[in-house]
Amino acid sequence: MTVRPSSVLNSMRFRIIGSASLLALAFASQSAFAQDAAAADATATDDAIIVTGFRASLETAQATKKNADTVVDSLSAEDIGALPDRSVNEALQRIPGVAITRYASAEDSQHFSVEGSGVTIRGLNYVKGEFNGRDTFSVSGGRELSYNDVAPELVKSIDVYKNLTAGLIEGGISGTVTINTRKPFDQDKQLIYIGAEINYGDLAERSAPTLTGLYSNQWELSGGSRIGLLVSGTYSKLYSKVDSAFVASPFERFNGTRTFNAGSPYQSTVTDTFQCPTGLTSCYAPTGGGVRTQDFDRERIGISASAQFATADDRLIATASFIRSDGSNSWTERTIEPNVYYPDVNATFPATGTNYTFDKDGVFTSGTITRPGGFHGGWSNGTYLNVLPDFMEGGIFTTQSNRGFITKYKTDDYSFNMKFNPTDRLKLNFDAQYVRARAEEVDVIVDTATFANVNLNTDGKIPQVAFLIGRLPDGSTPTAASYFANPKNLYFRDAFTDRDDNNGEEWAFRADAEYDLSDDGFLRKVRVGGRYADRDQVVRNNNYNNWGAPSETWTGPNGAQSFATIDPATYGLAQFDNFFRGAVDQPPGANFLRGNIAENYDATQSLLRLITSRAVGNYQPIEDRACATVATYFCPNEVFANSEKTLAGYLRVDFSTDKGGNSFFDGNIGVRYVNTTDVSLGSLSAPQRNQVLPSTFPDVATYCAAPRDPAAPIPGICRLTPAQQTWWKSGWGSWIGARALQGAIFCGAQ
Repeated sequence: MTVRPSSVLNSMRFRIIGSASLLALAFASQSAFAQDAAAADATATDDAIIVTGFRASLETAQATKKNADTVVDSLSAEDIGALPDRSVNEALQRIPGVAITRYASAEDSQHFSVEGSGVTIRGLNYVKGEFNGRDTFSVSGGRELSYNDVAPELVKSIDVYKNLTAGLIEGGISGTVTINTRKPFDQDKQLIYIGAEINYGDLAERSAPTLTGLYSNQWELSGGSRIGLLVSGTYSKLYSKVDSAFVASPFERFNGTRTFNAGSPYQSTVTDTFQCPTGLTSCYAPTGGGVRTQDFDRERIGISASAQFATADDRLIATASFIRSDGSNSWTERTIEPNVYYPDVNATFPATGTNYTFDKDGVFTSGTITRPGGFHGGWSNGTYLNVLPDFMEGGIFTTQSNRGFITKYKTDDYSFNMKFNPTDRLKLNFDAQYVRARAEEVDVIVDTATFANVNLNTDGKIPQVAFLIGRLPDGSTPTAASYFANPKNLYFRDAFTDRDDNNGEEWAFRADAEYDLSDDGFLRKVRVGGRYADRDQVVRNNNYNNWGAPSETWTGPNGAQSFATIDPATYGLAQFDNFFRGAVDQPPGANFLRGNIAENYDATQSLLRLITSRAVGNYQPIEDRACATVATYFCPNEVFANSEKTLAGYLRVDFSTDKGGNSFFDGNIGVRYVNTTDVSLGSLSAPQRNQVLPSTFPDVATYCAAPRDPAAPIPGICRLTPAQQTWWKSGWGSWIGARALQGAIFCGAQ
């Protein structure tokens, strides 16, 4: 499915920046925050020029890259503040070789994301995320950090390691992203900062604030030692909107009979009667088109605190830090699109008296897409009717999708670090960390359905999608706007839910030692260190496995339940206002459930129970399942406990031929040992005998030897070896047999 989204977000920034004296007020971008910090350190004499601001930022990034032990790119606070980025995720895309996806996830091209997602380095995923050089994580079920959860206002710099050294924490297959926060000793003087920003989404036509505050100071103690304290916080809210117009399921069309995947287990024979343009034996045409709009509401709170102590000679520096990322993101989606299944592939054709247009490669460009057929029958109020009065003749099965989504997350990171230099050549580093994370997610989908045809034009930049209504049983031919607005014409067809409730924690300890061997010899430094980490995580997820039909035309005796059968206060006519800012024709409005149905979860499920009861449907809320004995919503086989213990150590030697000449080379060589123990607790579901072997067959061998349609795929169990098939003779309960059979069935379903 091809999706063509459109969304633009503008930012208006108004900031108040104060130095230690609080005498200066200015309107500036976030970069002024970083510049003031730099300026607080700057002193000028008659024979010295101190460079600050953007030029200093570039020089700092260049110096970081030049002096790094491996391939590194950096973004400073000035860089981040100078760009219109709303998250660390967006800021990362400014670094060469780093890319983000503009969709909600790499696997979901149907849903555009204003702030992006999914960082890759040099085209590869599995990017490791760190805070201040320490391991961190989110509890979404994977290993990667969600960079959208990190407030850019709290960041001092971002370092992207595109290659690894022995001293870096393992796990960054494609690279490592280290997010560095501010510390009290980053500047010599007191720093007070207050910032305010207004973000305006011109498509959403709503504005929201971002507020940031920071206080940093240090004090000298008797004997010359010093202490420092930094506290900062940020609140950010963002409203945004995404519009989508898309082509639904383009397939190859032809006139005749063809066999696909010949000789493979997935061989199938298809007959089609489509007339392609003259000279083409096949062409490509969609089964319809659709429109979608999403309204987002993101809220994020970030807190960072740090205390430091240093001796007078700076031989010992101790740092205690706390970082919190706390936020939520909710969105409401309304979609009108064809509900396409395999039988629809060769069942749609141009409207009577019209033809599709194609480009020179035989790809569809425009046309009115219909599915010919008669009036629709089904159950209604205890009687089966050959003609249901509220649906058009023929038409593409069309869904009006109501979707509500909300996620809440919180990650707390506590750390302590001590650097101690016993001698000028020996440097010691000790580090301890505790991370605690929690994430909750609710995704609720309720689809209503009807029948309609589609006029589609893909000649322009954005697909033009229009819906057309055919003849009703009473002889009328309404417009799409009036048809979709009539509560009788849309019925509740299916519903399903996904809930996630995840939590995790990690303890980590690290010790490193560095010794300077020489200043001018070939071998310069030797480094050695070790790290121990213990992570525990629990993932609870039901993965939309309660799909069911609250009502359908075939659910007797009362059949499809429309909007007309429920309380009018629960739904209303929703319009696609300002769709693509008027660049395309505005789609017709339709009846949708009010509000965010995930936020209104209990009320939504009560409504679905009522509809299911009336229609004698088969939908069941996840909390109503007999197995849902864990945390109200989860079955035991939907809970996965994972633990990981890692013990690592490394040795690294740095070398250089630099003796002050014009040319030299330097580098490092090292080895890292990693011992990781992973323990995962979950469940394995095996199919019952009658799910894979019809009761009319006494055994697997007889079933597999029976004649079958040559066009039908080979059953999964028949692709097992005879030895594997005999595992089931002992009682159809063997775990090994269940595993082998389950794998075969999954393969056969692909």
